[in-house]
Amino acid sequence: LRGLSDDMDIPTGDDVVIIVDPDQLFLTDKLDMGNITSGFGTAAKFGLGNAWLTELGLEKFCNGMCDNIQTESARTDYSYGAPYALTASDALRFADLWVVILQDINRSGPKGWMQDMYAAILALKRLEIVIDVRKTMLARTDVINLSWMHVRWDFEPISGQIPGDVWVAHYCQTYKVGNFSWSKHNHKALDIRKCDRSMNMPLPVGLDAVAMENAEGKPFFVRKKAEALTVAGKHGGGKLTMLRKSTGEDSTREMDTEVLNAWMLGKTLIPISEAIEAYYDEFCAQ
Repeated sequence: LRGLSDDMDIPTGDDVVIIVDPDQLFLTDKLDMGNITSGFGTAAKFGLGNAWLTELGLEKFCNGMCDNIQTESARTDYSYGAPYALTASDALRFADLWVVILQDINRSGPKGWMQDMYAAILALKRLEIVIDVRKTMLARTDVINLSWMHVRWDFEPISGQIPGDVWVAHYCQTYKVGNFSWSKHNHKALDIRKCDRSMNMPLPVGLDAVAMENAEGKPFFVRKKAEALTVAGKHGGGKLTMLRKSTGEDSTREMDTEVLNAWMLGKTLIPISEAIEAYYDEFCAQ
């Protein structure tokens, strides 16, 4: 916010600021932000665990504010990341302290994106900003993610508000349909400012495009085959047991990864490719 031009309509006071990672896309613009107030915000659940408290010793950067955090609470209540939704005034205080803590952490040990997230947690704790940790993000299609229970093909968040159920797609994994595979990590050299139209995201074609079309509209969860149910029963149910215990859903269902991947590609890869083409059309000579 401090880097924005003075003549811009800069968020202030109780205006809501949402801080996202570069590889996150909003799934809707219908967001009621009335639940975000001074001293209260929300962030997405991440599987960071409690290493920052139990192994890395980062609580020393918490100025005593983390002394009451128990090991289990560090894993459940303080394992979060972007998107962060805060008031503008809180976001400014948070951003300034976040940078200071991250610099302190980097001077004392290994650097990396995990340290960025740990520093954010510590900054919010030191500022006594209460964070409502929610599963507001879709990312993985290879493991049970209960957030998938809240979406459908004609997607809108069920609650329609922040904190809501799911409102951001985080394309941090590799997504596959048919023989087509796409990962953001394969395009680090892409610089749209060079106006090289050959440099864009590849799209599914041929049979892979057909696979995308065939997946559209299908349910995310399917019935488990009888022989697979037997195996699952012998091994305690695995993913299906997790689904049953967490949601009360029928444990004979499983995630259809082909459909989930098609959904993710449709919500991320395709609009990203279209946005790059739109940039070329507007700013690059024909």
